[in-house]
Amino acid sequence: MRMIPALLPLLAIPALAQPAEAYRRVARLLWVVSDVERTADAWRRIGVPVEEAAAAEFRAEGGAAHRALAATGHFANLRVDWLQPADAAGPLAGFLRTRGEGVYALAYEMPGEAALKRETGRYASLGVRVLEQGEYQIGEEKTAYALLDTAAQGKIVLALMAPPARASAAPAAMRVSQLAFVTRDPEPVSAFWARLGFPPFTFTRPDISDRMYRRRTAVFEMRLGWQRHAQMPFEWIQPLAGPNVYEDHLARHGEGFHHLAFDVEDMDAAIRRWESLGYPVTMSGAWGERGRAGSGRFAYADAHSIGGTDIELLWNYRAPAPPPAAGPYVLRFGAGEPLPEHRLPVARLGWPTDWRSWQAIQFEFTASSLEAFSFGFSDGRQVKSAIIEPLPGLRIRAVIPFDTFFQTRTMTPLLPLGYKVWPERLFTFERVEEIVVRMKYPAQDSTLTISNLALTAQAGKDDILDRKPVIDAFGQWIPEEWPGKAHSLEELKKLWAEDRLPPAKYPDYCPMGGYRHRTVNPADAAGKPGFFRAAQIDGRWFLLDPHGHPFFSAGMDLVGWKQGSFATRVTDREFLFEQLPPPGPAWLTPGRDVSFHAANIMRRYGDKWQEEWKKAIVERLKNWGFNTIGNWSDHDIATTAGMPYVIPLGGWTTKKVFPFPWDFPDVFSEEFERNADEAARRQCAPLASDPNLIGWFIGNEPHWAREFGSLKPWAEMLLEDPEPSATKAELERRLRENPGQAEQIKRDWVFVCGRKYFETIAAAIRRHDPNHLILGIRYAGTPLDEWVKMSSLFDVFSINIYDADFRPDPAKLDRYAELSGKPILIGEFTACAPGRGLQGLFYWTHKVKDQTQRGIAYRYYVENAAAHPAVIGAHWFQLVDDLPTGRPSDLERLNYGFLNVLDLPYKPLVEYARETHRRLYSVKLGKEPPYSRKPLIF
Repeated sequence: MRMIPALLPLLAIPALAQPAEAYRRVARLLWVVSDVERTADAWRRIGVPVEEAAAAEFRAEGGAAHRALAATGHFANLRVDWLQPADAAGPLAGFLRTRGEGVYALAYEMPGEAALKRETGRYASLGVRVLEQGEYQIGEEKTAYALLDTAAQGKIVLALMAPPARASAAPAAMRVSQLAFVTRDPEPVSAFWARLGFPPFTFTRPDISDRMYRRRTAVFEMRLGWQRHAQMPFEWIQPLAGPNVYEDHLARHGEGFHHLAFDVEDMDAAIRRWESLGYPVTMSGAWGERGRAGSGRFAYADAHSIGGTDIELLWNYRAPAPPPAAGPYVLRFGAGEPLPEHRLPVARLGWPTDWRSWQAIQFEFTASSLEAFSFGFSDGRQVKSAIIEPLPGLRIRAVIPFDTFFQTRTMTPLLPLGYKVWPERLFTFERVEEIVVRMKYPAQDSTLTISNLALTAQAGKDDILDRKPVIDAFGQWIPEEWPGKAHSLEELKKLWAEDRLPPAKYPDYCPMGGYRHRTVNPADAAGKPGFFRAAQIDGRWFLLDPHGHPFFSAGMDLVGWKQGSFATRVTDREFLFEQLPPPGPAWLTPGRDVSFHAANIMRRYGDKWQEEWKKAIVERLKNWGFNTIGNWSDHDIATTAGMPYVIPLGGWTTKKVFPFPWDFPDVFSEEFERNADEAARRQCAPLASDPNLIGWFIGNEPHWAREFGSLKPWAEMLLEDPEPSATKAELERRLRENPGQAEQIKRDWVFVCGRKYFETIAAAIRRHDPNHLILGIRYAGTPLDEWVKMSSLFDVFSINIYDADFRPDPAKLDRYAELSGKPILIGEFTACAPGRGLQGLFYWTHKVKDQTQRGIAYRYYVENAAAHPAVIGAHWFQLVDDLPTGRPSDLERLNYGFLNVLDLPYKPLVEYARETHRRLYSVKLGKEPPYSRKPLIF
């Protein structure tokens, strides 16, 4: 049973973290039946395209083959292989004997056989064995497969297949809206799937009315566990009371797959149709207030005669959709205006103000420029927006699902094709008076043309309507020209040949990049002698290198060629690319994500390109004056380059993870203690004796450390959580024992959990590596004082600072130093300029005018940071630009790089950086003032 998101949070399907890309969509069901011809005929009569039955064979490695007669059916979003075992041996025949007909396995498609092999290895490391693997053939179609032993704990077999199967040629109108399972005890099942990387369940107890069971009024209760997948939700049903179809299924088949669900427009007509086909309704009910937004009905049709399952029919009340607003609406924004906006009253569109009966707004737009815009909604008191960073010059159909404004959605829940989107929170859509479209300091005159606005009952998929290439064979933006753009391989080789930067000298640098003219060994320095330490020298904080030289960390983040941020997503967008690189290492995810930068360095450096590029990039960093390989860098390069480096750590988790934004692990559990210790042992111990390692970052920009004043507090969310957890039990204990302090306990609970999280991790790291510095968690924004004070548990306070003034605020730095008592390491900063298909910087931050101003911004930022007594380093984000079509994770496409996609440096940026690095220690020691010229910004 499914309730639309307009319902109250206790009834809505919770939106959880998405699984890995390959698991976002079930490709097919392996469905065991006793008579495949009868089953195929029945589904054809229902309206499902089903191919003629054909011989199928599972040829298992190291074992006997087992055969079946197979018929392939096609729903609009899911393939089904109905399989009638032809042999007495094999897992399909065993399933039919012990459980009867039913869905045996959920099959996910891997991008290739190598990926399938890696996944089976990963599952083996998690204790999940392979039941069998080999080649699966239906007719002429051959697919590598693996069946995993997940049924005992997960109630369904997991199948992996590669390569992806051919697409259906038959039109398929019926769309599966839900896959559902029945289990007696869902908590262990949830924990099992979460351990494998799938979303844990979030539980609800639906309030059901009009309950009928086998045509009689009935009383039945159930508990529902929801798993959010990109394709459709999974529903895990625990029957609690009364006769019901779930108990019937358990008695007949046991735990496992229970039903497919289909949305219907007319429930009574759907029931009549299914019953006329011979599938009587056995159980039904309703939810919500009839005739109001958020209400609906469900009914189960008994389809056990054609596959051993029920079919659920779902109807959600929706008010009649208002007419689309065709437009076009041409919105113009002047260059340099602080916050130009356009407001479109919904009354002018002929629309109601209550939008809770719909799930999304859809519209078409064309942007004349790269400028990000916000598409927002006003209720008369506030405006909440989705910030959209578009591909310019292309007509795009955008979809903004309203549930992206829910509290529990992740920061970037959508993965559109032609734009990046960041939604704000919270907005209920109970009242919408105006659509508000804004830009912020546009760098150029910009026009946004919007048309065909419509409220929709389903959140459909966005699309790029103008299908033409915008990326050339080298990864460059086709619509624009600029000096240094390569139009042929010959031109590119000439540019590479001219890329000769004279060696630079840094007279103050020792071999490690520290201040060579002074050696100190203070007794109160944090850290161990012979490794990097932190200490105050003459009232100024410094790192100390292993030889005792004062050290300011000038770092470069994301050093490496395999970085996902340097790649772009190709899937469903192939038409945007004039020519894609051939199969090989440039495809970071085969068939999906490709790095044109990697393809270019392969062209540049030849057969030994990995070795040669690694050598070249280390030489470049040193020549540019950088002395640290920063966060997110390639592990091999960082640990073998002979330069100081930092490492990010992870793995601080449990099976139980709470919803965004309070996405803590179960920090008071023994499991968290064990997992933290194991993560530290695995990651820290191998590098514990490396003197080049500065230290460890324990995380990055935690959601729970941000200010979410408008969202439900952490303690309230935790107390409402129906699942047991050690963290919830500890909160309840403290409330029982201190009833007079209940409000204060709840108010401080997020900080109590944060401290427990930090203490556990810090202790685990120090057990397995007592030598290196713990650099903290790299906060974002302006963390609350309570979080800053907790950095006393570490050796360094770390924060990523993107400031509109292009320098860290001295007053904030003073506060961080005073509250933490620690030196400050800036983990990320950057400066970007618009052009070449790339954006200048985020919507909410100013952008610099051009590449010269990027260089000025670097000098201004780093020297003013170094001049502050508490700052011990600043790391630039990132080595290489994004691609104009956006990085795979969220389509962000910014001019971050010291290098462009051709592996060529931005010369003004390099020259200004080198000048700063030549005088870095004079500024840090107070001998010279910091650079005072601010960059020109829009």
